[in-house]
Amino acid sequence: MDPRLHSILCLRTEVLKLGEDGDYADAPPDPNFFLPLPREKLREHTVEILNDVDRQEYQDHEEEAYPGPDEDAIDRAQFLSYRIDREFCEFPRKGIEAGTLRGGSVWLGTGDVLDNWFWRDMFPAGRKFHFTSGWKVKRGLLPHVTLNIRHDVDAEEDLLRGEVLALIGGMLTRLDMKEWKQHIVIPVMLFSFMSNIQGRILQGYFDGREVVIRKTKLYDFFPREEMDASTEVFLQWMASTPCGDTKNFQLREFAPLTVLEEERLDNEWMMSGQ
Repeated sequence: MDPRLHSILCLRTEVLKLGEDGDYADAPPDPNFFLPLPREKLREHTVEILNDVDRQEYQDHEEEAYPGPDEDAIDRAQFLSYRIDREFCEFPRKGIEAGTLRGGSVWLGTGDVLDNWFWRDMFPAGRKFHFTSGWKVKRGLLPHVTLNIRHDVDAEEDLLRGEVLALIGGMLTRLDMKEWKQHIVIPVMLFSFMSNIQGRILQGYFDGREVVIRKTKLYDFFPREEMDASTEVFLQWMASTPCGDTKNFQLREFAPLTVLEEERLDNEWMMSGQ
């Protein structure tokens, strides 16, 4: 997405800088809606291998989900997205009574993260990004939601159109649900994987005037050493704890576009070739 369109479309991007330990590099941003699982806690819960069957299954997973640079674009993105998903949802972990890392977290898998209208109206056939999985908070305590998506295109530092629409679609879908009518803001976290074996983490919310999108750097998942290190960071955030006051959030005053701004938006849109 052309950065020239950000201000006109009321998008504000911020850097989500993470430290070597996978946590916020500095103090958590204000407002903050997610806290990662500390790395030392994650390392306490290594994959539990109980027998030869478990060992073979995990070994197969490691080998099958390690895409090389010669694989097709769609295969690389899909392998990467599914690999992270399986690490979070499928393999039992030591010290977790519920079994998996997902089971020991506050997150519950859900298919209602993005409403049907979103896919029908926002995307034509042959779209370049695909939904892998989504999670909501167990027992309906908070409106936060997270998504795992994959793209059939190479990574760029600029936001991808699919990333922006997935974040906004997650917010709108939740706001349209009766149980979240008392909440002012819907925080969304996105795990985004691209065909050149890279990925990043994004957080988004609407502050009343702009859609604020925080994004990390692009993390490499190739070669193998990078795969292991980046996977650890992503799992810390997949097993995160939602936080923040979503009911009493103070929205900024919304300023509608002027006629001149609408004309500028039309011109920039045509020039960008979007």
